[in-house]
Amino acid sequence: MKRTTKAFARPNLALAAVVVVAGLLLGVPTASAQYNIYNPFFDYTVAVGHAHAAEIIGIRLAALAAYDGDDLDDLLEQTEKVLTREFPRLAGSLRLVAPGLAADLYEALEEVLELAEEEEYDELPAAITRARQLARAAYAALVPVEVAERPEFVAAVAALLMLADDGVAEGFEDAVEAEDEDDIYEYSNGWAAFQRVKQLWANLRPLASEAQAAEIELALARIEELYPSVTPPDLQGADPEAVEDPGRQFVSTLEGVVQAYLYPERELGRVAATVADLVADGRAAYEAGLTELALERVLLAQFFYRENLRRLFDLIVPEAHAQITEAFEALAEDVEAAGVATFDRLLQALDEGRLLLGL
Repeated sequence: MKRTTKAFARPNLALAAVVVVAGLLLGVPTASAQYNIYNPFFDYTVAVGHAHAAEIIGIRLAALAAYDGDDLDDLLEQTEKVLTREFPRLAGSLRLVAPGLAADLYEALEEVLELAEEEEYDELPAAITRARQLARAAYAALVPVEVAERPEFVAAVAALLMLADDGVAEGFEDAVEAEDEDDIYEYSNGWAAFQRVKQLWANLRPLASEAQAAEIELALARIEELYPSVTPPDLQGADPEAVEDPGRQFVSTLEGVVQAYLYPERELGRVAATVADLVADGRAAYEAGLTELALERVLLAQFFYRENLRRLFDLIVPEAHAQITEAFEALAEDVEAAGVATFDRLLQALDEGRLLLGL
């Protein structure tokens, strides 16, 4: 199934204004260095989505493995998302290329959750290890090695783990602002994501100048102070945005290291076109009877919309945003029941929002 990501090329003063507003809203540098020559979020959109989903599965499992508290119940509320959120983001493609692996991974994740819930702690480490190995195998099955090893691709994954939902900065923010007890354990997942980011950075470190490395290591040291262990500390009075600034320092410096654009929201027209293309791919998959693949594409489109466009659409085109959000939620909940009509409503709302914003 071919995916296109062509942006509308016409010059537009409204678009320029939108980019400035988006930069102010999202805290993203609006000026970019001329040396950047790679654009992994648009060059490898689906592969980045698969990689991120597999990484978050591994991160949730790593947090569970490292946790040394007496009661796992609250942390398990987070770990269970490996089945409800992450697995569906890669299941459709994985069942097409490696159906046995897809079944094994799902069963392994179920086993981990069952053992944890039943407090079978003697058997749990081996089950976690197997599930993590299968998650890595899924990554390898879905992302070609020649892509997975490209520095700009590794950096894109690291940037998502640092700044996107379920990552380092968001995990800290969600824990500080937690209203439910289980939300505090976003901290544990943020800690595990941070460990993975440091591993990815170690692989990229040889490409960095001494000045770049010093800048990144300073940012990581600032974050290290906020993530001393997997167990959530007393976060009363903590600044929920404390990780955001060093996190952006890390990503912005990493752009120079790998010569790539790592803030897709700088190119809102391309983001909006990519989201629409992913939804269209999902619609085509649905009509072909590939409902898991349809859901996967919807979830990837929803992820890119939430990360890059949601706040801007909500501010400037709230009616379109409400329609987009409603359609995404209906498709994510039950893509088969939502059907073609919901896909069409979503595509129409996206087109209307893009037109009004000049994207």
